[in-house]
Amino acid sequence: MFNCKNIEESMETVLVTGATGFLGSALVEALFDQGKRVIGIGRRDQGFLSDRVVKDPQFILRRLDLTQDVEVALSEYKVDTIFHLAAQQPSSPNISFDDFYKGNVITTRNVIALAKQSASQLIYASTIAVWGALDKELCEDVPPTPNNYYSLTKYIAERLIEIELQRTNVQAIVVRFPSLYGRNHLGGMIYTYVQLARANTPIEVYGNGQTARNALYVGDAIKALCKVAENKDKLAQFEMFLAGSANSLPMAKIAQHVKDALGSSSPIVPIDKPSSPPWDVRINTEKAKNRLAFAPMRIEEGIRQYIKDILRDV
Repeated sequence: MFNCKNIEESMETVLVTGATGFLGSALVEALFDQGKRVIGIGRRDQGFLSDRVVKDPQFILRRLDLTQDVEVALSEYKVDTIFHLAAQQPSSPNISFDDFYKGNVITTRNVIALAKQSASQLIYASTIAVWGALDKELCEDVPPTPNNYYSLTKYIAERLIEIELQRTNVQAIVVRFPSLYGRNHLGGMIYTYVQLARANTPIEVYGNGQTARNALYVGDAIKALCKVAENKDKLAQFEMFLAGSANSLPMAKIAQHVKDALGSSSPIVPIDKPSSPPWDVRINTEKAKNRLAFAPMRIEEGIRQYIKDILRDV
């Protein structure tokens, strides 16, 4: 399991939104392993959460609609830190702006109201998609340029958190992630390559396989979130961090690392069509490394760990 070391022992309750999803369930498991009392808010009865967590009295799972008022429903709990991971993902081209607005902005507004009630820290999981079609190395100082409903509403949520909490005692931290991968994640580039490689079928890589990508193993994403909580007293009232893997690699090399980790015979087939996005994704994580002691794995290391995780489940 992923460890959340040294989160303050005085923490009474940690709340995680999106608790039954891919990232949320991994975070809940990590916090639970540290003996923390965790309230999880999710849309499913269990999702990816393990039986040991769901059945433990120190874990409370509430099925709540975050687009509705959640203050009353959770008023009996004193929440110290909130990890806000719930989001409307761009899982289909048919998702409307209203759906994105409800899932990313209205939900965040309600979580902010909950944070004002008793929390001392709100940690928000955002995305590098807020930079839109920006073909340059990404770092915290580069202005966002959202170019679709998803990235726009995630950026609105970031700004809403900063504005609403700037005159309160609630510390607000935004962590922007690239694509994540790991056990229980269905979809995405690395997941697709793994499925093809396990079947020993051809792996097609667009952009002739030369377009660079940065993808973060879920265990490192958990470490980044936990590092924010651990370093609470060292951080400003509002801060933003970029958390990616230690390197970016061309898609063909990522596919090769997947093949090697699985011992697959899949041929890698370069396709002369633009990848999506068609530009290189390169991430500067120096701020997180220097301020949070965040030390992510390289992509090839994360892939090997991911393969170990899924083979352990077979």
